[in-house]
Amino acid sequence: MGLVKWLGLNPTRTLLNQSRFLGMIAVALPVALAGCGRSPQQLPDIRPTVKVSTPESPGMYHIVQPGQTLWSISQSYGVTVEELARVNNIEDPSRLLVNRRLLIPRTGASEWAWPVPGGEILAPFGERRSDHRHTGLDIRGQDGQAVLAVRSGRVLYSSTMRDYGKTVIVDHGDGLSSLYAHNSKLLVNKGQRVQRGQPIARIGRTGNATTEHCHFEIRRGETPVDPLLYLRPVSH
Repeated sequence: MGLVKWLGLNPTRTLLNQSRFLGMIAVALPVALAGCGRSPQQLPDIRPTVKVSTPESPGMYHIVQPGQTLWSISQSYGVTVEELARVNNIEDPSRLLVNRRLLIPRTGASEWAWPVPGGEILAPFGERRSDHRHTGLDIRGQDGQAVLAVRSGRVLYSSTMRDYGKTVIVDHGDGLSSLYAHNSKLLVNKGQRVQRGQPIARIGRTGNATTEHCHFEIRRGETPVDPLLYLRPVSH
């Protein structure tokens, strides 16, 4: 998956010049985080009634909205229709009641590493702000601490983004990608293969950030999804 596709941009326009390219990135990836500055653009309210699970629970919950189907919900969370039907005891997937609470199971947590060893969550995915929702996790870290690749893949981007500062994006090859922002130093190059748990950057506060931390995202295609569907937070 190319960077232009990841950002949802027109490739014939993004290659005009570097400054315009970075400006378009800023539009495509707005950010306003706890520990991060306020974004100038409103984020889409992707899943307005999601309740995030605790680390010990089997998943998280989604309240069915008008017009949603089991298939559309499965695509948003990266799970199969069959799995959603099984864990929620749904015999007929075509009959889905509005306002029903669905359990969204965790998927493959053992395949993923935590990006900041020992780092606790400062701000969760989906946290409501004044005009948007948070598209990732803010994870506490010490200045210069290693940021790890959560899963093996190929580096899609390793450079500076406006607001995000020094940023790495890793394409995992199955429609999923991960982003690590506000770093003080980048340790990998575009096109490089990385392994799960490999240091790829160092914690910092570059870009629109007010404290040292890692802003971490997982996207399915171009859509941000809750990283806690894939990762298990560190325990203290």
